[in-house]
Amino acid sequence: MARNSEISPGKRVRILYPLYACNLTGVILCQEEQTSGVKTGCWLIDVEAQDMILALEPHEFELLADE
Repeated sequence: MARNSEISPGKRVRILYPLYACNLTGVILCQEEQTSGVKTGCWLIDVEAQDMILALEPHEFELLADE
């Protein structure tokens, strides 16, 4: 589980949930925002091995060590 204070765009993550994406890696794009400008609490993750972007809550992914 990632802590909000450590989450930032460009960091690599391992996806924990949903099950169809479990253990895949991705890159944080940005925090999800409603059209009104209110943050949803989710982060948009670009999944590296798939043509897919997921909106995940911090408990649904873990940060990988910087390489």
